[in-house]
Amino acid sequence: MRKCFVLLFVSLFSFFNASKVYSLNDTLRANSLLYNGVEYTSGLVFFNETPFFLGDDFFNGNVKYQGNWYKNVSIQYDCKNDVLVVLDQSKEVKVQLINDKLDEFVIGEHHFVKQKFQKPNGEFYEQVHQGKRTMFVQWQKKVVRNQSEEPKYILLKNIFLLKEGNTIRISKISELFNVFGENGKKAERFYKDKHLKFRKDAVLSVLTIIQKAESEGW
Repeated sequence: MRKCFVLLFVSLFSFFNASKVYSLNDTLRANSLLYNGVEYTSGLVFFNETPFFLGDDFFNGNVKYQGNWYKNVSIQYDCKNDVLVVLDQSKEVKVQLINDKLDEFVIGEHHFVKQKFQKPNGEFYEQVHQGKRTMFVQWQKKVVRNQSEEPKYILLKNIFLLKEGNTIRISKISELFNVFGENGKKAERFYKDKHLKFRKDAVLSVLTIIQKAESEGW
């Protein structure tokens, strides 16, 4: 009798332990927590443009939601409203995830993480470089009106550096040079030698200089 009890206890322990491991790994069951958000109803189209980051199609990506990673999920990032949208298992319903429960996600080759650079509840930023100075880009689509008063989207890019726990916003190239202190002149010369244009491509300019600085130990 005691032997049967021990075997039963071991079996139950193994079952609950396996269930715990399963819940901490990707699971896309029909009742998955990933699909317990609200139905997405935004996504207005203006001049064939949508609020989505990489276009109208859903992309295969990974999502960290409520502390769990879910892999190979069909997702879109609405960078106007800063929300992530997933397709449910029927591939017919768009579900908007709850931002408070969403930690990070990967869409295409772009890795987004939540940071509290501007709002206490945080926003999503693409992490484009990690090192002594970590670089983030906030992609934002805004609605503006043209001369005919018709609405259209424009894409804005806000660049932030995280250095020793301090957040630095880079809105002009001189602010980046100041980050390097006594090496600021080196950064400026490199910028000119490489014919970089902050106004034309701010993300590429900042990333190129940051990578140069870290390779040289500035």
